Amino acid sequence: MARPALPVVPDSCNVSTPADLAIAMVTALRGSIEATWLDPCVGPGAFVHALLNTGVSKDRITALDIDMSVPRAGRGVQYELGVDFVRWCASTDRKFDRIVANPPFVALSRLPKALKDGVSDARLPDGDQLPMTANYWAAFLISSLDVLRPGGSLCFVLPASWDYADYAAPLRAQLPRVFRDFHVLRSSAPLFDEVQDGCVVLLARGYKRAHEATKRSHHASLGSVIATLAAKSRKVSRSPTRRSQRSSSSLVPISKYERLLGDVIELRIGGVAGDAQYFLLDESRREKLGIPKAALVPVLSRARHLTASQVTREEWDRLKEDGQRVWLFRPPERILTHPAVKAYLELAEEDGGCRREAYKLARDPWYVTPLPEDVHGFISGMSGSGPWIALKDMRGLSATNTLYTVRFRDRLAMDERAAWSLSLLTEAARGRLAAIGRQYADGLIKYEPGDLARLPVPIPARTRGAARTYRLAIAHLVAGEHTRAQKLADQWLLAKGASA
Repeated sequence: MARPALPVVPDSCNVSTPADLAIAMVTALRGSIEATWLDPCVGPGAFVHALLNTGVSKDRITALDIDMSVPRAGRGVQYELGVDFVRWCASTDRKFDRIVANPPFVALSRLPKALKDGVSDARLPDGDQLPMTANYWAAFLISSLDVLRPGGSLCFVLPASWDYADYAAPLRAQLPRVFRDFHVLRSSAPLFDEVQDGCVVLLARGYKRAHEATKRSHHASLGSVIATLAAKSRKVSRSPTRRSQRSSSSLVPISKYERLLGDVIELRIGGVAGDAQYFLLDESRREKLGIPKAALVPVLSRARHLTASQVTREEWDRLKEDGQRVWLFRPPERILTHPAVKAYLELAEEDGGCRREAYKLARDPWYVTPLPEDVHGFISGMSGSGPWIALKDMRGLSATNTLYTVRFRDRLAMDERAAWSLSLLTEAARGRLAAIGRQYADGLIKYEPGDLARLPVPIPARTRGAARTYRLAIAHLVAGEHTRAQKLADQWLLAKGASA
């Protein structure tokens, strides 16, 4: 027998969760792969898509909605449609480890009678009934506690009224005490196109565990909220290793408008010289030793050497004149007989010669550092501004292993390379970066080549003029104006109606 249809909450009371925010919320709750998940108001399926895209097994996801017509986001996910969630919570014996939701925003007084009557079953943690002056989102939030397993966690998107509404005062007072840690992320900027006011994201973990901390943070943008949520899943180790520091989420493209960064570029570690004190020279030492330029390769050897969108001969000359070590001693066979080269190769360790035993330089010949080929740009894995691409515009330039080298997989003009480089500066990409960075004990965050390769970035809508825009964006970035750089990238790269 068919289930009788329930009255549906008006569409105007529901807003779709941005895909990046959904991924960040799911990432913040990630834990055991055995965890069971609930989305109590699935709608178009943003959270279900996020769960599937971050590797959660389909059979561990339950999606509910009062609307019988919502699309099913994934075959194998357990859908229960035509369900009054508040009443369902009061009657079911099921429990879940994780709950993610963006509940409807509508005053209880405006609900159809069938739904309003069900709210009488909803109880605050202290047992009191939710006042009928409240909003439907409050009923969803407290009803979720009935189906949350002890030790479980939840993450909800809520309206700004969480902060100031009188009806929400009991929730603000009682909810933090029933979780181990409770974080309120308040965004002053709208998180949804349909809503002009700011919003709140609640992240609560460790249900019915001894309360340890209540935190509150203010954010000026969606990207900031996403970064903070994603950082909650980051693992910290005093002696990080590739295994212990691996990102807890595997990000994949969530729409046809994205590609993995690793599908666009190949990232490789710069040349490993070994004894840097021997192999890396500044201009004054080169001149003092009399080593000809033909025995050297121009390189970048520090993150601070990345100062502009394009590394030109002029940029590199500026570093050279500033006394930076931008020469790599790498003599070809044809110049080995040069007196200064021969003397430098034969120099004793105690006189500044190469410490070959200490660095186990087993390569043959030992003085030729292997370098990546077809280099198109450079990235620092530990830049304070986050990873960005300095495009190469100087013949023969390479880098040492303190930097990563970039090779675009397709043959692209400079504008096309700049367009893809801009995509790495967008809010979408920057928000996700926090999920893959590996934090070290000294507070530094490092991005490994493999992690960056799995980062989804927007596909550029246009390329003409990208180099000029990228030059301005990077000028803002290196000046510490990160928000301006991000906005410029978003405005240019995601401009509606742009032609390829």
